Amino acid sequence: MKKPLNLLSGVAMTVCVLFGTNAVAQSMSSGDFSASKTRIKTEYTSDKKGCDSLASNAKDICVAQAKGKEAVALAELCKQFELHPNQISEWKKQLLENAANVFGGGGEQADAVDLVPLHAKIGQQALELDFLNSALTKAGLLSAKP
Repeated sequence: MKKPLNLLSGVAMTVCVLFGTNAVAQSMSSGDFSASKTRIKTEYTSDKKGCDSLASNAKDICVAQAKGKEAVALAELCKQFELHPNQISEWKKQLLENAANVFGGGGEQADAVDLVPLHAKIGQQALELDFLNSALTKAGLLSAKP
């Protein structure tokens, strides 16, 4: 009869494997970071699916081991980018809370802008430009338009 892996020994093995591969280049781009994070999530999903065929206690241990492996991998990734592990989760939480406002949906409507003063300002600037154009042309400092 096979004994299920002890949770502690499973996490310990995972940590040893991940820390043993610490020779990864420290200068990763944000694209590399995203790809690595996606890879970690995919590995976690496949590891968790592998636990479905196990019995109750062994399944719980397997799922905990998969979660531990994911946590260690994300911690290593954050270490390489010099981020706090909770920072990514916090950014994701903020985006999900404010996504509607960020991308223009939902939220309160902006106050109506009074266009009369803006049109007046545009007219004033147009007159000033015409005046400067004619004055500089008369002074010979502005060449004729082609």
